[in-house]
Amino acid sequence: MSDANAWMSYRSGPKSSEQLSRQSLGRALSHVEKTFSEALEAVFSEGTHDFEAVAAELTRLGVVAPCSGRNEWTADSLASELKSINRDLDEAYRENGIGA
Repeated sequence: MSDANAWMSYRSGPKSSEQLSRQSLGRALSHVEKTFSEALEAVFSEGTHDFEAVAAELTRLGVVAPCSGRNEWTADSLASELKSINRDLDEAYRENGIGA
């Protein structure tokens, strides 16, 4: 690895990439939010990006929606959940500042 790319490597410590990955959270994610985010990331990583197809896969996996508590997904409910979660995280950031 060249010195030019040294900033990209993982380092433990006060400026670690792990800490930077949460720099804009005003609170920690709940268990159900973390499970949802991990499932969503897995679906996207398989190449599924259309919200109808993503919703169908989340339903198939039985993923619980963090805000509504439902486990049957549609494109509209996916969009609604994402908006609700983002609104809540934005509010937590305004109240608590950087870092969860």
